[in-house]
Amino acid sequence: MASAKQGAFVGRAEAVLSRDRLERYSATATEPRWEHLARYEWNVAICEAFYPLLHHLEIVLRNRLDRVGEAAYPFRRVNHIRSWLDAIPSALHTYGVNDVFRAKQKLFGIDRATGALLAPTRQFTAGDLIASLDFGFWTGLFNRDYLFQSSRDKRLWPHGLKDVFPYAPTVPTLKSISGRLNQLRHLRNRIFHHEPIWRRPDLAADRDNILELVDWMSPEIGRVLRATERLSDVISDDFRRRLRIRIYRESRR
Repeated sequence: MASAKQGAFVGRAEAVLSRDRLERYSATATEPRWEHLARYEWNVAICEAFYPLLHHLEIVLRNRLDRVGEAAYPFRRVNHIRSWLDAIPSALHTYGVNDVFRAKQKLFGIDRATGALLAPTRQFTAGDLIASLDFGFWTGLFNRDYLFQSSRDKRLWPHGLKDVFPYAPTVPTLKSISGRLNQLRHLRNRIFHHEPIWRRPDLAADRDNILELVDWMSPEIGRVLRATERLSDVISDDFRRRLRIRIYRESRR
């Protein structure tokens, strides 16, 4: 049974985190409210442990994709930044063009009255543009809009898959890669928007999905991640038990 001191502690925590938010971390209707707080903190730890995995996946993927895109779409003219991503004419479909424009808005700034890009204050490089495009843009390049259509076609897929994933045991299909990356994009968005992921059916499978994709692009980075990742510990029963005990003790002090 919760003590008055524990009830007051949890009530003050709910006041700043919001009771509605913490109730999303309830496993049963009858468990004490401090359990919600403990599970919330476990969810935060899981999200934190996923960050290095998702970070490396995104960085390695976008650099692999940029090299493949640069080879597939040679260009002579650009709008602002010397990159195939900002070329004239664009190799991107409408949604990709819009993503690039929004990235340039972040880099250049915009005129609030007209919405036009401001004149750049320095020379922006392809690397600046690549870093300003979000994970959704890069996963969107695996859409069927970029699938090879004819013998004269220079679109990315399927021939570019072996260059993005040179260490895969067999060349993966566009459909399988697109599906896996979209699952991870959804996971990433939930993590970055502070949403619950503790109920996902198999967090270890999510970890393995990331590690395998990284292995296929860079075995060296895959080895680094396996040597340093904390998610395996954080999702273990022992970690949960120790965290739960700490929260329980803090709530009764």
